[in-house]
Amino acid sequence: MRPDNNAAASNFMLLLKKYVVENKNRILFGAAALIGVMALLGFLTGMLTTYSGKGIYIGFSMILAVMGIAGASQMFGEMKARQGRISTLMAPATVTAKFMVRWCVWVVGSGIVLLVAFEVGDLMRVLSSYIFKHPSTPLQWDSFRTSVLYTIPMCGMIYLAVQSFFVLGAILWPKLSFIKTIVALWVMQTVTGVLATVGLMLAEDSLLYVNIPALNLDGDWIYWTGMGFMALVCAVNWGLAWLRLKEDDVI
Repeated sequence: MRPDNNAAASNFMLLLKKYVVENKNRILFGAAALIGVMALLGFLTGMLTTYSGKGIYIGFSMILAVMGIAGASQMFGEMKARQGRISTLMAPATVTAKFMVRWCVWVVGSGIVLLVAFEVGDLMRVLSSYIFKHPSTPLQWDSFRTSVLYTIPMCGMIYLAVQSFFVLGAILWPKLSFIKTIVALWVMQTVTGVLATVGLMLAEDSLLYVNIPALNLDGDWIYWTGMGFMALVCAVNWGLAWLRLKEDDVI
């Protein structure tokens, strides 16, 4: 089994290299644009403000999250054109390998680029603040309270869960994927909100008899339930994206 496993790993790396080489302009342009935007934003932040609190980092993170989600919506961008679609489907590789290559680039790889862009933005903020005579210090992760650090994994899982919808949208509708997925999520949110509101109104009398304290919903239970739910959302959306790619590959 070991030679087969080694061969499979080698083939996967070759496929990954092939994908990166064929899409290097798109990947490099996206990474450079992301880092460049954060560098400019960090410089302007350091120039225009003397504030160096954690609110800046929240703002940086939100901007980066939107960019990462937009990047994931381009995961199957080559499927827009007929030639790219044929090339992808006719590639001598399994559906799982094709999907995992793109997942490594646009989910894992983009996550690494987001962290680099965050650090570049923060360093540019510090540099700019020194140039304009109101020095500040770079982000010190150990300055966060334990309670805040406790929420960082949850924020990461929420980001991955939201991003997974755009990964699914990227294969469902490759053209204008970002916009179409936003519209689909808005419709889903609206319908879910209306149904939840109606359900709560109908069950209002029954809810009066529910003893919330007796449910023992402590913080750890809620936290790990939320983490598990977000992981489930990711797995479902990634699985559906894989199935959709498999369906296209058969066709």
